[in-house]
Amino acid sequence: MAAFLLAVIPDGMMIFYNGSEAPEGWEVVEDFAGRFPRACEPPGDTGGSEYHTHEVPDSVPINISYCTLFWWNQYEISYSATVCREYKARITEFDSASNIPPFRYLLVIRKVGEGEYLPKGSVLFFEDSVPAGWEKILIDSFPRGALPQDVGKTGGSYYHTHRYRLRSSPPIAEYVKGVSEPLLLTSLWPDGLYYCDSAENLPPYATLYIAELQNDSALLPTGAIAMFDEEPSGNPWTIPATNLTGRFVMGTASSPGQIGGSLRHTHVCDSGFYN
Repeated sequence: MAAFLLAVIPDGMMIFYNGSEAPEGWEVVEDFAGRFPRACEPPGDTGGSEYHTHEVPDSVPINISYCTLFWWNQYEISYSATVCREYKARITEFDSASNIPPFRYLLVIRKVGEGEYLPKGSVLFFEDSVPAGWEKILIDSFPRGALPQDVGKTGGSYYHTHRYRLRSSPPIAEYVKGVSEPLLLTSLWPDGLYYCDSAENLPPYATLYIAELQNDSALLPTGAIAMFDEEPSGNPWTIPATNLTGRFVMGTASSPGQIGGSLRHTHVCDSGFYN
């Protein structure tokens, strides 16, 4: 999606809208339902997924060692011993997880024909200041295209994790000096479900003011950043100073123009049994 800085409302301009149906002179862009707009040149590509997982090599064993202190009583005499075990284990299951960042559902609408009218509930981006009559929304959050019945709903998270399962050899009975019977160390068996450390959900982003129009307006304010699926014609426009190419827009309260996020991430998956 290309982003342009415009002075008037041209045919084909797309904006977010806090309403369940398109106002007069606008149409709903259904292709954006469930999607996050990303600035790109040329526009039109789609991609991404709501869930993801990570490739885990299942043929490479994990070396695990674990020691514990045992206490027991036999014939009114107390004994203690530190017992260590070593295992070969494999990750046999690795659950998928959502990587959707914090968001709010809004309708995406397109201007049909040129005009100078913005309806109440219009949502636009700004990189310098928010003009009078507009109110900042979506602080530290992302706008997401909606179906009419979903407008206003929120979701997503800043972080995610994955659950995984370890499989190892069955426990073996251990003999401890001073005890005549074997001690079955089932508590040392590392098989089970564990969770990886969390990682960020934030995709490549640039921060802008995201603001909602409080009343109908006859003019598009100077400095507003709009979305297009083709370059507008017959209107003055400039590329925003903030480099939005390849990035998603995240709202901010006071720091526009910041960039961050990533398309890739890793996790540390430590069950507590690793060396």
